[in-house]
Amino acid sequence: MHMALFVIASLSACIAQATDTDRPMTDTDADTDTDSDTDSDTDSDTDSDTDSDTDSDTDSDTDTSPPDTGPDSGGDSDSAPPDSGGGDTSTSACSDLDLVWSAEVRDSTGAAGTVWARTDELSIYGIVSNSCSTDVSFTTRCGTTMLSSMTVTSSSGMAMGSAFPCDGVPTTRVVPAGGTLEEAVELGRMTVASYTYEVGFDHRGSSASGTFEVR
Repeated sequence: MHMALFVIASLSACIAQATDTDRPMTDTDADTDTDSDTDSDTDSDTDSDTDSDTDSDTDSDTDTSPPDTGPDSGGDSDSAPPDSGGGDTSTSACSDLDLVWSAEVRDSTGAAGTVWARTDELSIYGIVSNSCSTDVSFTTRCGTTMLSSMTVTSSSGMAMGSAFPCDGVPTTRVVPAGGTLEEAVELGRMTVASYTYEVGFDHRGSSASGTFEVR
């Protein structure tokens, strides 16, 4: 009787032990169920480094580099050099301010010079030159002449001058492209001496001067 009870108690204990040890195994074998590492491991999904890495898109270093101010690869300059002034003779900019006013002494053959003989017949020429590629006009107060005055002074101090009658009619005169306008004042034969002269033009107070010698 006691032996049977002991056996039954031993069997009950074994069954209980087996039941207790089986529970944690089935309970703890929930790793496969609760192990959501594979589900919650969203590194591959949430790793948006490749999506948000916009370095290649937003890298505007080459766009914000300073503009090239040098000549291009073809050797052409992108911008013309600045105008240095001093008489612009381009087609679009010429005016009476680009005209050149000068004077010279010539003999009866039309040859210009600075040394003459007493027998030479001399004249002083007032000259307006246009180096532009287009015609240039200017206006004088008189229609009869473009000169306003002329004086000649010898080395001895003697002076002579010429007056130019004016009809009071404003006149526009055209100097052809690359050409000149000229007007002469006769001197005739001059005595031996050194001379200075000055010619005044009837436009903006322009004038020209020079020297010559008679031997």
